[in-house]
Amino acid sequence: MQSLSHEQCRSRQAFFFTLKIVSLHLQIRCKDNNCLLNNNKNAIEFQPKWRFESDKMDKKAIRKEIKRQTLALTSAQSESQSETVVRHLLEIISQREPQTVALFSPLKDEVQISPLAEELACRVVLPRVEGDDMEFYDYTADALAEGSFGISEPQGGEPCRAEEIDLMVVPGVAFTASGDRLGRGKGYYDKYLSREGFRAYCVGVCYAHQLVTQLPVEPHDRAMDEIVVGGE
Repeated sequence: MQSLSHEQCRSRQAFFFTLKIVSLHLQIRCKDNNCLLNNNKNAIEFQPKWRFESDKMDKKAIRKEIKRQTLALTSAQSESQSETVVRHLLEIISQREPQTVALFSPLKDEVQISPLAEELACRVVLPRVEGDDMEFYDYTADALAEGSFGISEPQGGEPCRAEEIDLMVVPGVAFTASGDRLGRGKGYYDKYLSREGFRAYCVGVCYAHQLVTQLPVEPHDRAMDEIVVGGE
């Protein structure tokens, strides 16, 4: 492997990332003071805004701190970062030309990607929680109802087969630049991403403060193929 030069993303609030790339396959694009990270599961050293002590990492503590920082976001900050994420997602989807894209209906503390569904010409599916499992159903704007956890879920129809999904946009509490993900602890996405036949290109999305240096991961955890981060 060959080390490349450091890349920096700066914003009006002096928010920046410093990266030491140790793989030629890692691609980083900085646009509008925001970072789009494509890791292809290669190792990198990353120094984002917020660092955890590796010997003190605890999932519960991480979730608590992330929640605190998320609640501190102003409406303007949340809206601005969400718009940037949606813009980058449109670029990714345009480039990859998937036939079926799996999105999610965001909770109040998640990146607001809902407008994306109406922008896509391809098939869009959304998750619906069914007991301990999660299935994806075809999205229709006038066929959504509040379901589990107060999330808008598609109603009726047959579930989309896992192997039909070409690209999935995945929420999370926190991510690392190498694609590790920390969810809310229910395991819905972990179970779905490990399904037989699932082959989708997975794109994690998060606010800037949700990108951290390290996360506790399990051997079965499925890393993201790409992370889209909203800058500040």
